Amino acid sequence: MKQSDYLIILVVVVISIVLAIILPKDLFSRGSLNQVEQVPVIRSYFPKPQSKYFNKSSIDLSPYIKISNNNNKQPFITTTIN
Repeated sequence: MKQSDYLIILVVVVISIVLAIILPKDLFSRGSLNQVEQVPVIRSYFPKPQSKYFNKSSIDLSPYIKISNNNNKQPFITTTIN
């Protein structure tokens, strides 16, 4: 490289540093702040459900359902029929 190439590189570096310092301040400090909606705090406490609906005499909608009388203890072993 020649002597003038170093001078051009130095000038470009100095200009880019100055722009890197000045431009972000100009772009991001305009003073207009937007109002945003605040999210309510999530807590691990949940209120106890109403005993009118959730009690011992309520209907259980998820009872155990037995589909068949399959007593096979090893269901994945293949058997051959003679």
